[in-house]
Amino acid sequence: MALIKCPECGAQVSDKASCCIHCGYPLQDVDKTPDLYYVRRIDDKWVLGKARTLLSQTYIKNKNASGNSDYSIIALGITKDRAEMLLDFITKNRGEAEILPDDRSQSINQSMMDFIDINFNKNAPVMCPRCKSTQITTGQKGFSLLTGFIGSNKTINRCAKCGYTWQP
Repeated sequence: MALIKCPECGAQVSDKASCCIHCGYPLQDVDKTPDLYYVRRIDDKWVLGKARTLLSQTYIKNKNASGNSDYSIIALGITKDRAEMLLDFITKNRGEAEILPDDRSQSINQSMMDFIDINFNKNAPVMCPRCKSTQITTGQKGFSLLTGFIGSNKTINRCAKCGYTWQP
């Protein structure tokens, strides 16, 4: 779900709504694509360690999803809130980047949005890396006849939809 701006009152309204909840303006004919943005690194100052690995994965994911090969562009075709999450992560890890309006993308880069939610959004629900389901159970690793109680105190996540298990 994304937020769009009501053309009548300017308030933020869900793109799924048939009319504005603030003024009642009908939204059937309104262009429901939200404003898109991209995140670009400013100079050669870059982050180090695990953050660098995660940002290089972000760049590769963006390149595969959008076909953009410009190394300075980290993410393309995303909403402003996702761009701000990415920018916040970069600045916390001593990097420099900026958010710019994206006039190249025609639609939301959904795979990039999902990637940002999984890796950078601390308020997002836990999602299965395989099927993107939010039906996740967290518990202890069980007893095994082969290994006994070795590793039984470790926590694992299990997807109720596809059965995939991973460590948090």
